[in-house]
Amino acid sequence: IDSCKVEGDVYNIFVVNYPSDTRHGIMLFDQSYGFVFPKQQGGRAPTNINTTVAHEIGHGAFGLKHPWKDVEGYPNRSTGNNAPKDINNLMDWDGGWPRDKLRKYQWDIIRTNTSQTQP
Repeated sequence: IDSCKVEGDVYNIFVVNYPSDTRHGIMLFDQSYGFVFPKQQGGRAPTNINTTVAHEIGHGAFGLKHPWKDVEGYPNRSTGNNAPKDINNLMDWDGGWPRDKLRKYQWDIIRTNTSQTQP
């Protein structure tokens, strides 16, 4: 990880099989590196590794949150309520659906974050 801390728009994803972590991946906000876990104990694994990588880069590179944490008034599913899933949204949790879309507010966040880094 230390050798991957680079300047600019370079991001590193480490692929780790059988981690102690039970998530599909992790990349903290404003980080240049993250992890995806394609094989986990008990057969639990992301549906699509490419989508999982894109999801994690969304967190680290652009500061995107899960959709229920971004939008005011959107029910917070992480508190245990039965909020609806945004099944096509890249930043929603993996559940076997495509997750290949971004909402306009997410695109606006990306555009704002990338315009601040341009010379």
